[in-house]
Amino acid sequence: MKIEQAALFGAGSVGRSLLCRQRENLDNIKFIVHGSRRERMEKEGLLTRGETFFPKIWEKGSYPDLLMVGLKNTQLKASIAELRDYVGPNTILMPLMNGISASEELREAFP
Repeated sequence: MKIEQAALFGAGSVGRSLLCRQRENLDNIKFIVHGSRRERMEKEGLLTRGETFFPKIWEKGSYPDLLMVGLKNTQLKASIAELRDYVGPNTILMPLMNGISASEELREAFP
């Protein structure tokens, strides 16, 4: 499967770190954010390592080919319901968290 659309769920330290490393791919990676965090990101961008980035934001209604999950392990269970809006039948889930429990939790929630 060719990955044409990628999204990142989680704009904390893991998401920002990925953003710094993938500057040349910013047009291809969109962030999934909502509410006040989305408004702030659209207005102020994300400050990372002294640079401000204005990443694109994924809109509901379609599914990315690749969905990277960059949350703290403790946030994953509470975020599963929200993730369901972005996981289609062919979406590849890629946890960016430490340990194996995140992969197991995602596999259980999205068989």
